[in-house]
Amino acid sequence: MAYLITLKKIINDHSAAAAFLFYMSCVAKKGIPKFIIPELEDEAEFLRSLHVLQSYSLVTADSMNETFKTQHLAHQFSRVWLIKGDFELIKDYVEIILKKLWEQVEEDPDQTAWMEYLPHILEALSISYVLRGRARHGRNSLIDWPAMFQKKVVLAYHAAKVGSVSLLEEAKRAEVYLDIGKYGIEHYWGKYIIGRLQELLVEDDEVTLSARSGLALTCCHLQLWQKAEEIQRKVLDSRRRIWGPEDPTTLASMADLVSIYAKRGYWNKSEELNEQCLTIRKRVLGEKHPDTLSSMAYKALIYRDQGMLKEADRMETNVFTLSSRAFEFFDPATLTILTNRGRTLLLLGQWENAEGLLCQSVCGRKRTLGTEYPETLTSMTLLAFTYKKMAHWQDAMKLLKTLVKINGEVLGAKHPVTLYCKQFFKDLVMRLAVWG
Repeated sequence: MAYLITLKKIINDHSAAAAFLFYMSCVAKKGIPKFIIPELEDEAEFLRSLHVLQSYSLVTADSMNETFKTQHLAHQFSRVWLIKGDFELIKDYVEIILKKLWEQVEEDPDQTAWMEYLPHILEALSISYVLRGRARHGRNSLIDWPAMFQKKVVLAYHAAKVGSVSLLEEAKRAEVYLDIGKYGIEHYWGKYIIGRLQELLVEDDEVTLSARSGLALTCCHLQLWQKAEEIQRKVLDSRRRIWGPEDPTTLASMADLVSIYAKRGYWNKSEELNEQCLTIRKRVLGEKHPDTLSSMAYKALIYRDQGMLKEADRMETNVFTLSSRAFEFFDPATLTILTNRGRTLLLLGQWENAEGLLCQSVCGRKRTLGTEYPETLTSMTLLAFTYKKMAHWQDAMKLLKTLVKINGEVLGAKHPVTLYCKQFFKDLVMRLAVWG
């Protein structure tokens, strides 16, 4: 909630700084070029606006004030505020930004500008898709930027093959598993990019293998499980051949394939491959290494998803004991393990034990991540469900009111998670009314 309060204060007291922040929320979080920022009356006004945002730790700048980076939650909340707000305002912002970016890259024979600005183009295009969905209801005045940029985006990947590793990775990460899964880009665009990238990503150098692994994750976001498995299996085979079975990148590919098998319901394959990965990680990295604990935790998840709750509980108890010795209590990995164990105990009907763990999870995640963070909200939802099972109606309703409010502000009133919490709350109210 602190970010919302800060954002409202900036809008009310510093309109130029608010515009500064809103423009930056329409592109990628880092490496934001100065030309994207709206033109102000003079340099002094620009510096005053920048100082306001820096004083709240929302934005950082390089030594020359030529490129900027926005704080993660500030970027997220500013974008949500815009998308939920006035259609014409955000439409104008995105149109101006895409026009400025197009001017920079339209005549770019060696594709260097594309490598620099591609993450920003993709972010702005993702918002453009959302706006075009709204425009279908009678206000279809948007320029068809996706069609204009589409060919250029694919050509940029060809140029990326001879570019620097960092730019190649950043561009592909921005395309492959940030924008498509996160901002509701339509499936046809995701499938198109997947098809084109499969044609381009054919070598077996590590940069390309990393991009292909990210491509498999995009397929998971789009629920293209068979294609995700196909791509990840090839990545794993290549890494085994090039780096050997015990290399950390090979083991990471094994873990990703384990997850895909589990999503497809291939429990035997998932369990077998995870066991291989766990055995190697224990031998090479040690039992307390975060990657080893991750494999152990996933083994518990496989048990739980198959209904083997006692086995899952034993494994999670072991994982939690090891992780609490290896990490600080408020380490995110420890809190994830704590949450998973609370969920398993909830399914086992051990509600009091589940309540204790989930209360710790909520407290820890609020402290380290903030109340509005998705993982925090997940822990709060599980705790509300635990209160319901324990017939602690008032505690459950109080927590659900908070969840409905926060989810409505962050995700929107019609988001499935918000609607689920609303229905959960209504069910409790009706039950209390029936029971008197």
